[in-house]
Amino acid sequence: MRFKSFGFTIAEVLVVTGLFMIMFVFGIGILISNNRFYNTQSASIRAVNSIRDAGDKLSEFARSASAFVDSYVYNSTLYEAGSALVILNVPAVDASGDIISSASDYMILGRDPSVSDRLILIVAPHASSSRKERVLEFSDKLSGISFVYDSFPASSAKNVVYDITVTEDLAHDATGHITGSATIRN
Repeated sequence: MRFKSFGFTIAEVLVVTGLFMIMFVFGIGILISNNRFYNTQSASIRAVNSIRDAGDKLSEFARSASAFVDSYVYNSTLYEAGSALVILNVPAVDASGDIISSASDYMILGRDPSVSDRLILIVAPHASSSRKERVLEFSDKLSGISFVYDSFPASSAKNVVYDITVTEDLAHDATGHITGSATIRN
């Protein structure tokens, strides 16, 4: 009587296991590569969006501003307009959106004087204004900023050209860069 053997030989099991291991290693490599690509692209998108938001806010406030300002004290910190900071005097508005005469809000945008790699926006409203006081951080990865006014001092300028660069720190630096200008319309 002869016994029939069922199943696989040890050589067949080892070959199949080896093939699965090779496929597993390649699959893990692809996942790691895609994750690195995703992180780099996400950082680049964050960098671009943060400076685009800053440029949009600067243009928005400049359209309604009455003047650039040379300096402003906010929370006992002196902010001075220059190549890294812009300060706008914006007419205060009431809850219905009407301008309040002889009341001004101030908008400060640029490099934070206390933390050099922060890009900030400060809205300092007048007590009677309906605007909310706020301090926004657009990025904590600011690598370059430049404001060039069409005349000096800033209070006599009507236009400012800006150049802002944000670099996310990764294995492959993701950089966002924006240039533009803001003109006071009032």
